Amino acid sequence: DSQVTIALPGAWLEEAQRLAEARSEPGLAITRADVLRMAIRRGLDAIQEETIRPKSSGKPRRPAK
Repeated sequence: DSQVTIALPGAWLEEAQRLAEARSEPGLAITRADVLRMAIRRGLDAIQEETIRPKSSGKPRRPAK
């Protein structure tokens, strides 16, 4: 693992803290950093999906001959 330092808006950090508190359960503490890692993972997955998914023109593609 590598440590990365980035600046985030305070509102994002507050939101991550609220989500961490809401997701935590007795015996399972979720931290703000955990929430941010989840958000980054989900964001990277979404960006990858957008990147590799063929862009639809609205017309069905014909098979290549």
